[in-house]
Amino acid sequence: LPLIDPGGNSSPDIVCAEPYYEMLEGWHVQEALNLFYTLRMLRRKGIVQPSCSVMPKEAKILGCAVQLDGIGEAYRGGYEVFSTNFATKVSEASIIRGFEHEAALSHAGRYHTFSANFPLWQYHHTFLSKPFELATLPYHDGGEIRQNGEVTKCEFTQEGMCDGIVFWVEYTFRSKDGADSVMSTLTRSHKQGVQLLKARQEITNENIKYGIWLSCKATFGGLDACEDQKIELLQFTSKDPISGRH
Repeated sequence: LPLIDPGGNSSPDIVCAEPYYEMLEGWHVQEALNLFYTLRMLRRKGIVQPSCSVMPKEAKILGCAVQLDGIGEAYRGGYEVFSTNFATKVSEASIIRGFEHEAALSHAGRYHTFSANFPLWQYHHTFLSKPFELATLPYHDGGEIRQNGEVTKCEFTQEGMCDGIVFWVEYTFRSKDGADSVMSTLTRSHKQGVQLLKARQEITNENIKYGIWLSCKATFGGLDACEDQKIELLQFTSKDPISGRH
């Protein structure tokens, strides 16, 4: 961004961001956060003024419960304790689309503690809920991240075995006629974030009939070990079919 253009203006009228960063390509939550923090820095330095238009105007981080038969088995692991002779233990769960994932299995016991990235379209998967909003990053007004650190509900609509949630980013753009347009990273052209559960959770039609949901929380900033974001899968809650209580 030039601080002063040939016309003598001291600040830009429009900031247009193309969400591509060499070191962050494919890590879409980090890309969205990088833009948020860059704009905040430019506003604090007085380079971007309140009158400046920003494109996109916001980024929503959305999630959905998912059944991942291949990823869920291979990246969760089949052993509670991994011994030094692990290489001699071969599990059918380590084979996905004909490729061995044994090296990943050695870390699978803790794969639920952090997010991973996968091109989801390459793996068999089934969505078990409607999309839900984890957080919103506002770019146009310089506001704070909405729903930061708040617990949100992922309500199930489909029976199956829940392996975790998949999350992605949707960028919202203003158009001349006032209508918004959206660019989503839930496509074959992008990778998606995946947060696995420590153990699979069966979701039955009876659960869905009476109501069942997974509590999730997305936190940004102020984390240990200089981490910039964390997505937590907290607990399942279902209604008692007799009393209706949780």
